[in-house]
Amino acid sequence: MVRSRLALLVGCLLAGVVGLARVAQAQAPQAELHLAVINTTARAAAASGTPRADSSARPGDVLEYRITFTNTHAQPVRAIVLNGPMPAGTVLVDGSARAAHAALELSTDGGHTFAAHPMVLDTVNGQRVRRPATAAEITALRWRIEGAVAPGSTVTATYAVRVLDAAHPAPTR
Repeated sequence: MVRSRLALLVGCLLAGVVGLARVAQAQAPQAELHLAVINTTARAAAASGTPRADSSARPGDVLEYRITFTNTHAQPVRAIVLNGPMPAGTVLVDGSARAAHAALELSTDGGHTFAAHPMVLDTVNGQRVRRPATAAEITALRWRIEGAVAPGSTVTATYAVRVLDAAHPAPTR
């Protein structure tokens, strides 16, 4: 199946998946949590009749992340937070982060602090000024699920990153 061949499971994401699972298990002892990464550039090439030999990520490729939380507990679950990994060598595709009934928060410091609209310090004409962070400066994402997740219900968060090349490295994470 083309979709399964194009699913890209990156080794560096294992730490993020484990972190996601710990959050879900601590807050919902009976929950399912899945992280899928799809190379949408390779998928589009296959759909147009020019499939790649493999789905390995290449510079310029867009990878779509899909985090799915399912409440398998008999009771509603509250205070669910979904964390999205941002691997080194990638940049967030501006406007791609989505989840229904969830507040998106972004980090520019590797996940130490989060804000809905993070600001960064910059130097302009010798003066330190605060300005809104660009998509290229985002280093981590998280969604705070609003309200309770009912038994059997699923919440999905998605976002996309672009793979950078050595000539255009990502900001230091």
